[in-house]
Order: sequence, then C-alpha cells, then structure tokens
Amino acid sequence: MCGVPEAMAALQVLQSIGGYQAQKAQAKAQEAANQQAIESANVAYLNDLQQIETERGLAAREKALTDFENKQKLAKERATALNSGYGNVINIMRDIGAKQDLQYVELENEFSFDMMKLNTQAANSYTALQRNYNKIPPVTEPSALGLGLQIATAGASYLSVDASDRKFMKGYGIGAQSPFNPKNATGTITGKKV
Repeated sequence: MCGVPEAMAALQVLQSIGGYQAQKAQAKAQEAANQQAIESANVAYLNDLQQIETERGLAAREKALTDFENKQKLAKERATALNSGYGNVINIMRDIGAKQDLQYVELENEFSFDMMKLNTQAANSYTALQRNYNKIPPVTEPSALGLGLQIATAGASYLSVDASDRKFMKGYGIGAQSPFNPKNATGTITGKKV
C-alpha cells in the first residue's frame, strides 16, 4: 500500500510531466500562430508590391501617351504655321522647338516624381513587413532537462523522508537488494565476481 510520502512524490512527478506537456503544446501552438503571421505579412507585402508595380506601368503608359499627344500637337502647329505663310520660318521652328522642350521637361519631372513616390511606397511596404516580423514573439521550447530536474527534486524530497516510511522501494532501485544496483546482494557485477 502506498503512503502519503509516496503519493506526494508521485503527484509531484505527474504535475511536472503535465506542466512539461502543457508547455510543449503551448510552444507548438505559438509556432503555428507565428507561421500564420509570417504568411499573412508576406502576402500583404507581395500585394503592396503588385499594386506599386501596376502603378509604375500605368505611369509609364501615361507618360508615353502624353508624349505622343504633345508631339502630334506640335507637328500640327508646325504644319499650320508653315502653311499659313506668316512670319519667319526659323522663328516658327524655334518657337515650336521651345514648346516641345518645355513639354518634355515637364513630362519627365512628373514621371520622375511618380517614380520617386512609388519607390518610397515600396520602401515603406518593406519596412512594414519587417515591423510585422519583429512583432512575432519567439517560441520557447520547454526544457527536458528542467523536467528531469523537477522529477529528481520530487524523488530527492521523497528520499529525505524517514527510511522506515520507504519499505516498498526496496527492490526498485534503492538499496543493495535492487536489481538496478550494479552490485547486487551477492557481491557480483553482471554475473562476474568482484
């Protein structure tokens, strides 16, 4: 029959094992949550990049279209001015060339501004991704060594109980009669005389 000290030692061991298993389950759940958070952050980042690249393409298309329209308008103005016979041909060409240069510079400035804005958005998106990664809590696995120490502490506290209360332990790892003792009662080690 089992006494109070044995029951207390067994409860401490079971409590230690249960706590270890609960910590292990919590670490596994945290790891799964972290993986989901990483996947969500990656998807958000890729969506941001896709939107930025779409805007880059639209800005390039708008630039090309505006450039084409400006060239067509200036060619029409040049033809109209030359065919009307008014003024000096060289002055007309200079005036139209100056308009063309101004339109080109304005268009390039607008396009460069759009590209800088999109580059900033891409950098901000990457920063947000890193911020999301840094918010993910680390996973701490429970220590098997800690579990072993808790079990050993429970055993040591039991062994500190008066020897008369531990009669049932004889033959189970404590004392000379134990089959786990390298020297058994006959004074032999694994069948060889010492």
